[in-house]
Amino acid sequence: MLDFVLKVSSDGINYNNADLFPDQELDFEIDFYDSLSIDSIKMPFFTDIKLPLTTNNQSSNVFNFNVDTSSGADFPRSDFFFELNIFDEAGVVTSLSGILNVRSFEYNSSEPYIQVELKDQISHYLSKSKNVNISELYTQTDYTTDYQLLNFVRLAQGGTVAGGQAGVIGAHPDPDAAIIFPYVDMNNDLDSAGYAQRAFMEYGTGRGRTAFVPAFSVTKFLEYLGEYLTAQTIDVRVDSKLFGVGEFDGNPYDSTMAPERLRFINTSHMLAKQSVNTRTFTVEQALAWVGTNISMNEIYGTFKENKDFRTNYWGSMEISGNAGGVSSDIWAQANWGAKRNSTSYPTNSNDSVRGWFCPKISYKANLRLNGNPTSVTIARMDLEIPVTNEDEMVSDISASNTTATFTPYVGIYEDGMMLKKIALQDSNGDALELSPTGRAFGNSNKTDSSSLGNQDYIHSNGDKALVNETGSGIFDTLKFENITAYFPSDVDIEVNGGSRYSVNYFLEPVDGTVQVTTVDTFVSNGGTVMKMATESVKDKEVYELKKLITRIPTLTEAAKLDVTFRASEDFLPHNTTDLINIQDSIAQTTTDTIYDTLLAICKRFNCNLLYDYDTATSEHILRVDPLHIARSGSENVYSMADDAVSIKLSEGGSKVKNLSLINEDYDAYYDDEDNDGVTVGSTTQSINEDAAKDLDVKFDSSIFFKSVCGEEAVDRPANLESGAFSSEQLGLASNIHALNKDIGLRFAFVQPQNYTTNILHPFIVYNEDITFSGNMKTETERIYTLEAYDNGGSGFGELSNNNARMIFNGQLTHVNGQGWDLRAEDEDGNTTDYYELYSEGEALLMANNSVIEFGMVVTVDKVANLDFFLQTLTAPNITPNNIFVKSAKGKVYGDFVYLTIEALID
Repeated sequence: MLDFVLKVSSDGINYNNADLFPDQELDFEIDFYDSLSIDSIKMPFFTDIKLPLTTNNQSSNVFNFNVDTSSGADFPRSDFFFELNIFDEAGVVTSLSGILNVRSFEYNSSEPYIQVELKDQISHYLSKSKNVNISELYTQTDYTTDYQLLNFVRLAQGGTVAGGQAGVIGAHPDPDAAIIFPYVDMNNDLDSAGYAQRAFMEYGTGRGRTAFVPAFSVTKFLEYLGEYLTAQTIDVRVDSKLFGVGEFDGNPYDSTMAPERLRFINTSHMLAKQSVNTRTFTVEQALAWVGTNISMNEIYGTFKENKDFRTNYWGSMEISGNAGGVSSDIWAQANWGAKRNSTSYPTNSNDSVRGWFCPKISYKANLRLNGNPTSVTIARMDLEIPVTNEDEMVSDISASNTTATFTPYVGIYEDGMMLKKIALQDSNGDALELSPTGRAFGNSNKTDSSSLGNQDYIHSNGDKALVNETGSGIFDTLKFENITAYFPSDVDIEVNGGSRYSVNYFLEPVDGTVQVTTVDTFVSNGGTVMKMATESVKDKEVYELKKLITRIPTLTEAAKLDVTFRASEDFLPHNTTDLINIQDSIAQTTTDTIYDTLLAICKRFNCNLLYDYDTATSEHILRVDPLHIARSGSENVYSMADDAVSIKLSEGGSKVKNLSLINEDYDAYYDDEDNDGVTVGSTTQSINEDAAKDLDVKFDSSIFFKSVCGEEAVDRPANLESGAFSSEQLGLASNIHALNKDIGLRFAFVQPQNYTTNILHPFIVYNEDITFSGNMKTETERIYTLEAYDNGGSGFGELSNNNARMIFNGQLTHVNGQGWDLRAEDEDGNTTDYYELYSEGEALLMANNSVIEFGMVVTVDKVANLDFFLQTLTAPNITPNNIFVKSAKGKVYGDFVYLTIEALID
């Protein structure tokens, strides 16, 4: 009969005895294979167990749920802690602890019971880590402190600069550093230049390319994993002989592998904190803009074949810009880019973008009115309607008889295309709908027949078209007065460095009609003017309003709608005083979890996840090793064989013909350089020509090989072809610069760095020659430079000149200094040391070797940890071969465990 005690706790501190059945049984089960799933990491006494439905077990001391009185909502779904003490006849205690979960209550039967599940705490908390970002492992001060960019790129070794991440030429990075920042070739510069000549603080469109990529130590990841699990209320140690971790610290299985130099990179990269040097710029409004507009400059219209007149008044497109009341175009460098301010009214009627701000950096921006007011009151806004349909000249307008309502909008444009159309709101957050309060004169020439008057309207015969030749103006404009408007607070955009941003405002009709008087026929004045002969009153639907000019009479009032693009999230580092927090950056730039990364490491290096317990230190142990490496020691179990159980010898699994190790292809250039469909470092090797089955091991990771660059670069920018800028200035390379998010999860060794690298920052060059007659063929160009200039020679605080020269802390490679290669097959087709982790693994042996099944009786102490089962066993009365336990299952009775063993034999 088994003698054991089960104690239960709801808080992990206060334990109470649970009632057991008189003949309570306890199962034993381990399985060393197919255990890469966290759910398969089982402690030896992992079991489902039935407990009697007693008053004590239903009480608050144990499960706090009574089937007769408790509500179904109170079912005990949360985790309980347990302690299991097993006593042998001499009173020696074998103790285990873990997590207990209640699965069901069964009652109204002859033997009511509670079904519970016991499991070890490591698998429990690892399961919870499925949704925990990898950054949660890096809570040490080095990774949670904010460091200025200027210090970040300097030398930290020897305490030179706090937070410094630079290395020393010719020196290996510190193997105890959990995170380092080596040179990672992002655009194949190593191939074209032969050395780490340059890197980019920010490159290309968007905020997804930077040189500051953390490389995580595999050994420290495993060590920190133990610390993380320990922080979950249990003492955990991670042991790995392969990686030299825990019990095997400093004594790895293969010293030539140099696991202390093994790293992995992922999508993580560094960001600067939004709260310091907040990226921001403001684009200024003009006295007038056009929101609704079509081309009316042809005498043959879209909807009317022969028009009475044509007009190019305010051009043919929406018009936006960056104005601010200047009297002529002004170009200038600014803190975060370059800008052009232009006059309000187009000097060129086809110039749809009247000024811009061109940021040199990219970031996520929250849009707000300048100064971020809650609301603004605009004294007056006008809507000029010079023409309805395509050639109906408006000669008068009625505000009182207009039923249409209008919504004021602010438009945001990127490179001349509308990016956001933002409705101004009332205090309830609804789009404003305004009714006109009066009328006003328009601004186009409909009354001046002299040579001084603009020829805004040209009759089909070529003469100037007017309403009349007298008077000071024509009423073709609706007035809207005392408008209180709220700007929504949740408008965000991605600001792309190198793009040009402009704004406007405009009134847009919602519904209803506008009452206008329009010219029906024209008559000649006997000279070069065609003037109105007849007119009529019409109610025009909103779809008939095709050219609408919105005005705010004063710059002071218009400036209330200036738009500020203010960073709302962390961004790529640029300025010397930008603050970098390593842990925060990792959390924001990768979705990799602790769980995912652990499994990727295990699969990459053919490791099993095993649970063990160290009775000497009272620590739970997570063992991370290939089984053939984890095994140690030997024991003759001749006397433990159960003679009452038959012995079964079988062929084993399906024999493997070919073993394929297949790396993930992330579409980087060197992932499949020769386009043969085989990812770099992968291999297919013949194992048994007589077999029929192939074994494909597909990794969810890859290795670093030469560079993570994209495909070959073929584009030739216009300003390169014209000679305006060199390929170096434009940041061009033989291959496309990789996005950090496309790096994937890659393993690499780190080797010493032998060069100082120039870290380049983006800069905007503007072109004041709007005819583009010189070499520069675009209005702006984003270049990459080491220099600081255009602010009195001192720049705008960017990391530049000597401050931007960094010795990266090492350089990534696929092969270490002792020739240990992360590829399974080298360029000559030879397999490597890495390949042997799989070719010598027991999973492959299991498929090709014989399997033996037999009974064995062992004392309870043998199953308290994994040491016994990880030995090479011998039993001449069973087999002359060595025995490697695959699985063991059975029941505990008294001092003994009666097991069925399934094992490999060599």
